Amino acid sequence: MHRDVKPSNVIFVNGRPKLANIELVTDTGDTRSIVGTEGYLAPEGPSSPQADLFALGKVLYEALTGLDRRQLPQLPADLRAWPDARLVFELNEVILKACESDPRRRYTSTTALSKDLALLKRGQSVKSKRAIGRRLALAMWLLIVTAAIGFVGIAGYSFRFLKNPVASESSVPGHKRPENPEVIRLCKLGQFHHSKLTEEGIAKALECFSKAVEIDPNSVEAYTRIADLCVGGQGFNSFPLKLAQTKMRWARDKLAAIDSGLAIAHAAEGYIQLVFDWNPAAAEQELKRALKLDPELVVAHIWYARYLLYTGKFAEAEEEFKKAEQLDPTRYGPTVYLNFLFLFRRDYNRAIQQFQVATNLLPNNDFAFW
Repeated sequence: MHRDVKPSNVIFVNGRPKLANIELVTDTGDTRSIVGTEGYLAPEGPSSPQADLFALGKVLYEALTGLDRRQLPQLPADLRAWPDARLVFELNEVILKACESDPRRRYTSTTALSKDLALLKRGQSVKSKRAIGRRLALAMWLLIVTAAIGFVGIAGYSFRFLKNPVASESSVPGHKRPENPEVIRLCKLGQFHHSKLTEEGIAKALECFSKAVEIDPNSVEAYTRIADLCVGGQGFNSFPLKLAQTKMRWARDKLAAIDSGLAIAHAAEGYIQLVFDWNPAAAEQELKRALKLDPELVVAHIWYARYLLYTGKFAEAEEEFKKAEQLDPTRYGPTVYLNFLFLFRRDYNRAIQQFQVATNLLPNNDFAFW
């Protein structure tokens, strides 16, 4: 261990950086003395190779940003105007991992750090790599939980099915129309792609829902998912605003034609009135009717909460967003919109803090970054 990695101990020999001042170097097993320089010391002390990596991260931070080591994780205010801003953001991901306060979340070795640097050198994205890793871990966890629940419930379900075999029911709350099993499969797959909030994910989601409609032109499930996608996916290159508006109106008309008493049909009409036609009074009427028809329709709570938010009824909006969160804790929308309450109330510090949490949880959430 070097134990005192800092800029003044880095010298250049024939253009290559070298660590100098070796008087504090010791074996990795020597934990008897506490040495080093304030601001570069790892929280756990200079007692491991990972502590040197922490200090190296601070050195790279200063070299990258020109800011003082104590300002980490702050970035220069004008960074987005830099011509190489994208690369700086990527390199910052490496630095943040090197400087994790918990050594268990830090790079385990210089080899691991070098691999990420090599990735950047090849023009690839460290942020994307980590986002994929997080999604794979989440998918595996969900698979395990789903399998466990499935094994517990399979006997009871099989018994009920054998007694009274029926087609798969829609997952839209309050709607009991039998759905084609392949339509349900496509809708679930499309919802998975939608939740990724990437260009490719939105395009694939629309493809899945469109195939579902081809199989069953009267599928409430498929039109419901399309309406939801028109809200969450609009603005992506594969789903521009004009297309979202057209699709939303089309889905609303299809749902109303299937059954004019469907809660989702009135919720879609309410959203159109609120966002596309800007008729708040009509929006309120339709969204309230949707919630009366189906108090468990998550999107109706979210869209009604948006109406309340836009019309300055902050306390009521917060209540509706929280209801949506309780009904479906996996949705990102209510959490992000709850943060807007702080923004609209001019509680800017808390708004910034909460949006940073949202962007860390979902790096692809451009809306939260905006």
